[in-house]
Amino acid sequence: MGKRDLSIILVSHHSRGILEKRIPYGLLAFGGVILFLFIVSSLFLFWSFFNRVSQEAELAKLETENSFLSSELGGVKSVIDSLESELGKLVEKENAIRTVFGLPEVDEEIRQLGVGGREYRQPLPLGALWGESFEEICSDIDELYRRIKFENESLEYIYEEVTDKKQLLDHTPSIRPCEGYISRGFGMKRDPFTGWMQFHQGIDFAAPRGTPVYAPAHGKVVFTGWCGALGKVVKIDHGYNYLTVFGHLYSINVRKGQEVRRGQLIGGMGSTGYSTGPHLHYEVRYRGHPTDPRRFIYSSRDLVLE
Repeated sequence: MGKRDLSIILVSHHSRGILEKRIPYGLLAFGGVILFLFIVSSLFLFWSFFNRVSQEAELAKLETENSFLSSELGGVKSVIDSLESELGKLVEKENAIRTVFGLPEVDEEIRQLGVGGREYRQPLPLGALWGESFEEICSDIDELYRRIKFENESLEYIYEEVTDKKQLLDHTPSIRPCEGYISRGFGMKRDPFTGWMQFHQGIDFAAPRGTPVYAPAHGKVVFTGWCGALGKVVKIDHGYNYLTVFGHLYSINVRKGQEVRRGQLIGGMGSTGYSTGPHLHYEVRYRGHPTDPRRFIYSSRDLVLE
């Protein structure tokens, strides 16, 4: 037997014969290499097939997802357009409010720049079919975010200003304190007792005794009682440098320190003090100085008997 041969002995149980086959090592090695290559090739082909199937399945999945996302992004874009339309209406209303209350208008360039927004730093997936639409929507959302933030701060400013103006309006005398005729106006008038010309610091309303007298604006009662020639008096501090005085009252329905609101009953008309008959002496003082009360009565029903 050669050193490079492989002997295979076959024994038959029927004929009791012995068969010996010799296979050269070279042939055996060659066959082993062929078998190895076959196995490796089979495994590679199987892996390639499996990988291709997996890639095709993944690609199909990605295409389905991209199609779905593209559809969803279209819906998001529609919502953004709707929000931008509503935001435009809000801006129009804001401008109208600013005009009504005399607030400064916002420069359109400042409105467009806004007050800062967000940045999208996350990179888009490679090969995303909806990449451009996504970037466009991100840009739209960023702009919408800035505009909404800006409008929110702008409306906060308007709210503060309007609230302050409302407080001012609520505390500014603006209605008739009572019914009746204006029997004596503001300014240099002839005194009914002496006939001399003297400065009359308010106006006089003539009406029957007990005619209700009302607060012309929100405020706080700072004085009630007798006050020399004016007889029974009520004084109301309205804040914002406004003070009103009600003289010659028959009755007083409020007390010192009491908060009152516009239209609230504070007393009844009378003829107490230096008076020729039932009437109300009504003063409006601004920063301590007498002011013509008719400037603070928004009514055309006054009949002046002078």
